[in-house]
Amino acid sequence: MKDFWTILVTLQSLLSLAFTVPVPDKLNVRDVRAISQSDFDTISLYEQYAAAAYCPSNFNGSVPALVTCRSNNCDLVQKAKAAAIYKIAPNSLTDTRGYIAVDNVNKLIVVAFRGSETVANFLANLLSIFLTRVDLCTGCQGGSGFWISWTRNRAQIIQQVKNLLNNPARQNYTVLVTGHSLGGAIGNFAAFELRIAFPKTTVDMATFGAPATGNLIFTSQLSKQDRIRGRNFRVNHLGDPVPNLPPIRGFTSVTPAFTINTANQIVPAPKDFTMLEGASALNPGVTNPFDFMPHAFYINAISACFVTPAAFVANITLPLKFTYGSEYPQMEASL
Repeated sequence: MKDFWTILVTLQSLLSLAFTVPVPDKLNVRDVRAISQSDFDTISLYEQYAAAAYCPSNFNGSVPALVTCRSNNCDLVQKAKAAAIYKIAPNSLTDTRGYIAVDNVNKLIVVAFRGSETVANFLANLLSIFLTRVDLCTGCQGGSGFWISWTRNRAQIIQQVKNLLNNPARQNYTVLVTGHSLGGAIGNFAAFELRIAFPKTTVDMATFGAPATGNLIFTSQLSKQDRIRGRNFRVNHLGDPVPNLPPIRGFTSVTPAFTINTANQIVPAPKDFTMLEGASALNPGVTNPFDFMPHAFYINAISACFVTPAAFVANITLPLKFTYGSEYPQMEASL
């Protein structure tokens, strides 16, 4: 994972020389020290569902099956005996992976997206330096690769969630959309659209170390839904450079941001969080843009189920085909 993000930062830094560094938004900014125990417990549970998205057993194989983590970093999920009932199918363009699960203990329907592991994921990240139109709201734009990662899967995901909510026993369940890194970026679009599709259902969103996802119109609309349509938990780790990507004018992030202020490998407590309201994409404490250790630790080692570097390199041989005119309608002009 470290090698992947090093390559990405280098390429994006070179490409961003032609652009201006993003200007902080004009929204009111409120800095709140510490968070409630309730929010901490919720974030901790949601983080483990994001961690589980890295484990192959949860996005491959037959369903239904219990959600498990070979890396021993989702004990809360395993204690709840959450069951994966749908595996998000990969495609040759973005290789988006994840799962949909039901947690009857916490009354959740979980939509979890995996972070970056393959070359196709890498290209989705890289292509997301280009903003493209998003059909969720007027004037909304999002990173092209993030957006296409969602649109390639949204019909099936929405249908699966609908099927689950149609069960009278689950009508009052909360839908949780979660993911780390690339998975969190995709989750922004998923949460927005699921809130449109199911207006009577609470849809929580929890992202961990996600890059900036769209323009200010998009992130403002998504931010306004917080506590009205569900909670928005955008969680960053102090010093993680990924939330500051891409370093290009026009990109912002959803608010509020919950920053973990502990050192690497230190499990945080509620007092170790800062909640910052405002759509600035900048994460504090980034002194080395090539240090990705903070990116790998959120509450626990969130990406511990990540494949080995050898497996990542092996994926380079996968054939990838792109039709820019159809998949990325604004990209030809940008290039």
